[in-house]
Amino acid sequence: MRLLACVLSVLVLAAPALGNTPLPSDWVAQGYGQCTAPYIEASASLGPPYEGANADPLIAEGVGSGSQGRTCGFNSGEDAPFEGMSELYRDRYLLAASQSLYNGRKMPEDWSADDCPHYVYTEEEALSSDGLMCGAMCGVCVLVSGPEGAAVFMINEIADAGAVGQNGIGINVHVDQERRDLVRPSGAVSKDLSLSFVSCPTDDGVYIRTSGWFGDGAVYLVLLNYRNRIVSVETRGVGAGADTDFRPLVRSWTNSWIWESRGCEQCAAFQNGLGEIYRGSDAKQYELRVTDIAGNQIVCEGLGVTQEGDVVRCEDANGAPLNFPYIQSAPVSTGCNGEPTSNLEYYNGEVPGSGQPAPAPQPAPAPQPAPQPAPAPEPQPAPAPQPAPQPAPAPQPA
Repeated sequence: MRLLACVLSVLVLAAPALGNTPLPSDWVAQGYGQCTAPYIEASASLGPPYEGANADPLIAEGVGSGSQGRTCGFNSGEDAPFEGMSELYRDRYLLAASQSLYNGRKMPEDWSADDCPHYVYTEEEALSSDGLMCGAMCGVCVLVSGPEGAAVFMINEIADAGAVGQNGIGINVHVDQERRDLVRPSGAVSKDLSLSFVSCPTDDGVYIRTSGWFGDGAVYLVLLNYRNRIVSVETRGVGAGADTDFRPLVRSWTNSWIWESRGCEQCAAFQNGLGEIYRGSDAKQYELRVTDIAGNQIVCEGLGVTQEGDVVRCEDANGAPLNFPYIQSAPVSTGCNGEPTSNLEYYNGEVPGSGQPAPAPQPAPAPQPAPQPAPAPEPQPAPAPQPAPQPAPAPQPA
């Protein structure tokens, strides 16, 4: 028995060195432009369980996968992105993120949706500049660097806990197989990536999709095509009868921004009694103020009652599309290992962090006109005939 106890003791002590190491309990997603811990080249092809220095939970793990899921509410399934999604998204530069990465903070290793009820948030939490309501990283772009190079991707869904590798434990991304070879040599699970959050490439505005309108005081909205991580969304009424103070919506773990003021048991308490999303406006008009992780704000004007499935663009009072400025402190030209980023063309001009605009495509030179044939010389008139010479006169006799 004593021998067996010793053996069990050795096994228990050895387990942490061989297993995946959990993220620290106070871990939150790093700031824009900051890379995760560099992967160890000699161990980049080794899968779990990880040993020695490679067991560091801050080294990002990758795996190839399909990443067209619907968790963030950006598509209807079957490869059908909603109106307003960027070309980067449509071309499937997509990631599924492990649960802690997806939510922007350390989550329980056996996390489930029950750990993130949207109705428990206070008004202060809904307005926090940290943006740590669940679903925090939906739509955030990530500069992914690996053995094959670097490219910008977008977080589109959550990776289920326990599916592979560190999904419920550390930092893991499922890289869409259609673009995986730009950064990784295979789809196998291993720690071979470094990640950095960057602004998403788009020249268009933010869009707002109504994912549910269950009454004027029970509205679910999904924002699409934003450049930077969103931390809060607020509403206020417009015009006669309206309460014009901004009050926040809360975010569900599936990325819906929710206004529920009907006093239900599963409604955010601070919203109860505040009325319709348009806050008493006689014209049923409202505005949304949206704040990003850098503190930039846009106000979407001219919004009204919509139906489930409607998509409208965030515009100012003059109808101009609105989006956040690029975060210049998060450069995208080169990856975490100094390699050039392979898909900068999606920025169509300004490349964040470069200090200068990307070279615009040069127009093709105008075709030169075909050479014209030299004009034929005009015929010259023939010279007039000269008179025949006259014979010299005969000499006269002396």
